[in-house]
Amino acid sequence: MRYMIAYLLRGKPAWRVRQLADELADVFSLEPTSQKIAPHLTLKAPFETTNERNIEELKNLLATFVKNRQPAALAYRGFGQFDRRVVFVYIKPSAEATTLIADLTKELRRLPWLRFSRTDGEKHLHATIAYAERRSQFEDIKKYLADESVELEGAIDNISILCQEKDHRSPWKLFAEYSFVTFPVEAEL
Repeated sequence: MRYMIAYLLRGKPAWRVRQLADELADVFSLEPTSQKIAPHLTLKAPFETTNERNIEELKNLLATFVKNRQPAALAYRGFGQFDRRVVFVYIKPSAEATTLIADLTKELRRLPWLRFSRTDGEKHLHATIAYAERRSQFEDIKKYLADESVELEGAIDNISILCQEKDHRSPWKLFAEYSFVTFPVEAEL
């Protein structure tokens, strides 16, 4: 089975990313990204394993990792693209989010069976909203988004394992989710 580790967007950022993805799919006759995967930020690129013990080890690692951690702020700012195919909402992490992701990567690298690829290097956080099928379509999408804007605030408050059961074309499904502990704030009297 194929897995990935991600932060699943919540609230207004998730709604806006899904809305943009669906709008671009309608306007440009694309497959909506939301049909294949929920709005997310990839924290560990897809990997494969058939060993259930590996997945149990990963689940235990993530459950331990999120304990006593606070959500880490993110800013959703504008659009970007790469490979003349992928269009995304750009995410600017806070210092706390950058540290959180670095700490997670360090912990994941302790798993000897988990392989890392070049895409697991320095994170350029983004939420994909479209995959252009042709270069001309890509240029049209960029022009279309010129009048759009995204300026939202959010926070990494979960780390999730997603799985893809059949092949690389099947949808990604939630396998396990680990939410950060949030401490109550004392009200001033």
